[in-house]
Amino acid sequence: MICVELTSENFVKAANCTSESLVLVSSTEYSALANNNLATVLHEIFAFDMETFSVVIGSSLLMFLVSHGTGSVVRWLGRA
Repeated sequence: MICVELTSENFVKAANCTSESLVLVSSTEYSALANNNLATVLHEIFAFDMETFSVVIGSSLLMFLVSHGTGSVVRWLGRA
């Protein structure tokens, strides 16, 4: 891997690796990354998470029930 940076004239120059550097990889390194890690990374990002789904559904159901109850109480108080 080679780290590069863009100059003010938008040319690419070799540089020490920092957090703002771009990384160049060879075609064999890219193929190794694409074949081995890409599927794993995509699965980790887009996999269905039952725990998160449960939290979202549970909180939505709780908010619905509380709002429905509050609306019923307000309607009941409006009649009095």
